[in-house]
Amino acid sequence: MARASHRWSVYVVRTRQGALYTGIALDVRRRLDQHAGFAPGGAKALRGRSPLRLELARAIGSRSLAQKVEWRIKRLSRARKLALLARRHLLDGLVRQAARAAGIGRRKASALPSIRAGAGGA
Repeated sequence: MARASHRWSVYVVRTRQGALYTGIALDVRRRLDQHAGFAPGGAKALRGRSPLRLELARAIGSRSLAQKVEWRIKRLSRARKLALLARRHLLDGLVRQAARAAGIGRRKASALPSIRAGAGGA
């Protein structure tokens, strides 16, 4: 039995220096706390780079699909990542591409909800 709390999300955070970091998590807020040093287990790439600001988060579903979307975002140039953050509907295309690569139907992939980051920092 799958519960909504077991849905993987993809997220993008911005560091104090403006660098963008993309990852996946079951609980994005908990993962941001880890990255910020409030809990053990954050990524080495983000150590000492606080404050971190959540720029984008989207529930994806399975871990496999979330990893495929993460991989596609990480392959984007910085300019294309910034365009993705400015025009979030572009993420829908990346999710559809990843879903097609994973053999998931278009209807199911397009029904995945979006989680918008707040204006405040994380």
